[in-house]
Amino acid sequence: HSIQTSFVFILFAFAAINMQAQTDLGSYFMSNTWAANQLNPSLADSAKIQIHLPILSYHLYHSPKVSLDDIIYQNGNQNVLSLDGVLDKLEEENEFNSDLDIHTLGIGIRYNKFLLSLSHRIRFSTQLDYSEKLAQLIWNGNAQFIGETVEFGPALNVNSFHEIGLGIQHEISDKICVGAKLKYLSGIGSIVTNNSLASLYTSDDIYQLTFNTDYSLQTSSFLTVDGVSDFNFTIEQFTLDNLFSSNVGFGIDLGASIQLTPKLNLSASVIDLGSITWKEETKEYSSKGDYNYGGIDLSNFFTEDSLEFDIKLDTLEQIFGFQETASDSYKTNLNSSFYLSGQYDVSEKLRVGVLYRNIFGNNRNDSALALNAQYKLGKLFHLGINYAFMNNQLDNFGIMGIARIGPVQIFGSTDNILGLFGANAGNQSNGRIGISILL
Repeated sequence: HSIQTSFVFILFAFAAINMQAQTDLGSYFMSNTWAANQLNPSLADSAKIQIHLPILSYHLYHSPKVSLDDIIYQNGNQNVLSLDGVLDKLEEENEFNSDLDIHTLGIGIRYNKFLLSLSHRIRFSTQLDYSEKLAQLIWNGNAQFIGETVEFGPALNVNSFHEIGLGIQHEISDKICVGAKLKYLSGIGSIVTNNSLASLYTSDDIYQLTFNTDYSLQTSSFLTVDGVSDFNFTIEQFTLDNLFSSNVGFGIDLGASIQLTPKLNLSASVIDLGSITWKEETKEYSSKGDYNYGGIDLSNFFTEDSLEFDIKLDTLEQIFGFQETASDSYKTNLNSSFYLSGQYDVSEKLRVGVLYRNIFGNNRNDSALALNAQYKLGKLFHLGINYAFMNNQLDNFGIMGIARIGPVQIFGSTDNILGLFGANAGNQSNGRIGISILL
C-alpha cells in the first residue's frame, strides 16, 4: 500500500543486478557466431546447416549509477534500508532503460554463396525518464518545497513484441560479403507517454496545493487505470498465443563486411530500422487542468496506513483523476543501432579489433567505443578481452569466449566482468550466452 515501498523495490532491483542497457559489444567481435549475426547480418559461420538454440541477452541501465550500498547500509549491527543515499546521487533528470531479448530458435542453410536463415525472438524494452523532484516527493513529501513549483511528470515508453526474421547473406566475392534481414513484428503490449507535464505548487498558507497537469499516455494490452487509486499493470505471458496479433510492424537489418587486406577486415551495419502500429485494445489515459486542494503534507500521504491512505486517495482522485477515452491506432519506433568495426590479425592466434556503436531513436543517442583482443587456444577455444567506453564510464572490462566441441558451438560475452558478479565497479554490465549446432 505504499508508493515509497514500490519505489525502493525498483531501485533495489536496479542496484542488485547493476547492468547496462546496451546491446553488448563483445558479441560483435565473435564474427562466426549467431550472436554476431544479430548485430550484423553479413557475419555468420561457414557451416552449411546451422541450428541456433535459445540465446538470452539482457541489458539494464540507470543513470546516474545506483549501487546496493546506496540503498542498504550498516548502522551498528543492523542493515538500514533508505533512499537518502540514492537521492544524493540523482541528477535533475534521470534515465532508466532495459532490454530483454530471448532468441528462441534460428535455422540457417548455406547454398553456394548464399546463407538463408529463419529466426524467432521475443523482445521487451523499457525507457523511463523521471526527475529528481519526483523521487524527493515520494520519499520526503512536499514540505521541503514550500513556495516552489515542482515538476515531476515521468515519461515512459514500454514495448514488447515477437520478431520473426528472414535473413540472407551473400558472398559477392572472396573479399566482400553483404547481408540483410527482413523482420515481421507482432506487438504484445505497449505504453507510450505523449504528454508528461505534471507540476505541484505548495503555498506557505497551510500547505495549500495547486496541481497543473497535461499528462497523457496511450496503451495497448498492458495497462488499465481506474482513477488514481487503481493502476493495473499486467504483462501477458511470453507465449506463442500472441505470435500473430493485430499489432503489426516491420523492420530491417543491413550489414556488410570487406576483407581489405589478408589481415585487415572492416564491417558495418545498421539494425532495428522499423516500427510497430498498435491497434489491439488501444486506450488513452489523460489528466489535464489546474486544480487546487487544501493543505496536506504528501510525506504523510505516501506513508500512512491503508485506511487513511485510501481516504486521501479518494479525495485526491477527484482533482487528479485520469480520464479514459478510446484511442486510435498509434505507432512506435524501434531503438536502432549503428556499428562500425575493424579487426586485424596480428598473428595466426592473435586478433585485435575496435568497434564504434551508436543507439539512436526515441530520444536516445548513446555512443560507445570498444577495444578487443582475441587469442586462439588451439582449434577448439577462442578467448577474448574487451575494454569499452560507454556513457562516460571508463571502467568497463569485459570477456568473451567461444568453444567448439564437434558440431556444438558455445559462446558468451559480457562488457563488465566485475559488474556481472555484483562488484560495485561502475554501472556498465550486460551478458549474452548461446549454443549453436553447426553441420
